[in-house]
Amino acid sequence: MDTMGGVPGLIGLFVAGIFSASLSTVSGACNSLAAVTVEDYIKPLYTYCTNRTISDRSAGQLSKSVTFFYGALCMCFAYLAKYMGPVLQAALTIFSIVGGPLLGLFTLGVAAPSANQPGVLTGLAAGLMFSSWLGFGGPKPPPKKLPTSIAGCPNNVLSSNFSTVVPFDNNFIDEVVTTISAPSSEDQYWYLFRISYMYYIVLGFLMTVLVGLFVSKFYKTPPYDVNLLTPWVAARVKKNGTFKGLEPNPETMHMKNGNTKDCEEAL
Repeated sequence: MDTMGGVPGLIGLFVAGIFSASLSTVSGACNSLAAVTVEDYIKPLYTYCTNRTISDRSAGQLSKSVTFFYGALCMCFAYLAKYMGPVLQAALTIFSIVGGPLLGLFTLGVAAPSANQPGVLTGLAAGLMFSSWLGFGGPKPPPKKLPTSIAGCPNNVLSSNFSTVVPFDNNFIDEVVTTISAPSSEDQYWYLFRISYMYYIVLGFLMTVLVGLFVSKFYKTPPYDVNLLTPWVAARVKKNGTFKGLEPNPETMHMKNGNTKDCEEAL
């Protein structure tokens, strides 16, 4: 923009490229969120309340409405972006708030034999609320800025008479005295709000796992297929015989062992 801004049409091409790249990402995210919302939440809830299945036409119209809602929500976040500080920090904060609990959810599913549905859902809700509280719950200290002293830097002042450029002065700055307001102490902020946003994903993960395991102890874990666990956990469960698992699915075992002959015959 600074070096090639004088070329006619280049600025418009640059802005069009930014818009096309961002719109393709946002549109894909909105469509994916709408599909998940309709298929996993609205359809089961409609069937549970009315004992009927929603028609494909109604589901399509509903999906378009949900997509429009998510698009409007993205526009609202765009207007609020100026209050979120740096864009990269805001993006990483939102990703950490959601990513940490989701990582804990999948970790409980594949690595915790004692985890069950009530415990995992409770842990996910606790992790999301805790991460959101850390990210948006209270005032945070301003970021520390590095010193920007120019002492010792060369001071080259040039004078131009529109034909030649001659050095006017060449010396070194010995000392720069500035008066700035004293930075506010971080001690006046609560210690959890002083944590860097890079640690939100770790704290959300730990909160989800710990709460999920704790709540799961109060509910009976139903039988499950131990082959759905990660291999070393499944081997330990089979060796100890602590949990009563379901019989492994033959189709899953054939695909897992690389035997595709039976699968081809079944097809």
